[in-house]
Amino acid sequence: MNKKKLLLLILGLLIVLGASGGGWYWWMRQEHPLPVNPHSNLQSMPLGSFVVTVMGKHGMSHYLVVGMTVSVQSAQAIAAQWQKAHTPQMRAAVLDALLSMKNLRQVVTSATTRVQMHVVLTKAINSVLPGKPYFATVRQIYVTKLMLQ
Repeated sequence: MNKKKLLLLILGLLIVLGASGGGWYWWMRQEHPLPVNPHSNLQSMPLGSFVVTVMGKHGMSHYLVVGMTVSVQSAQAIAAQWQKAHTPQMRAAVLDALLSMKNLRQVVTSATTRVQMHVVLTKAINSVLPGKPYFATVRQIYVTKLMLQ
């Protein structure tokens, strides 16, 4: 009788641990949007168009044209002077991020590659955005032009 109770206790514990692990896995796979502070500023920063040379199969060059506007959320409005002065740095970060992508050729045909592009670009632009007192972060990247020639 003692062995039976111990076996049931261990089985019950395994079921509880399995269910909690499954719940944790499900929770971590869900998208949790950042809470929006009603006192924060949301600004659009147009970055214009970029032309990136992409090496194709058999050494042929292709040209990727990407146009984008970045929506930035910050604690304070970012001054137009800062935006104008740092646009070249943001453009350089974007070009560097695009050129570091291994599968850039597939950006026009693959939704997965486009998602990867958004993640890489968000990280690159966030590295240039100002910290204190703005605490700016990319909220959304709007790709307005995407063409591979």
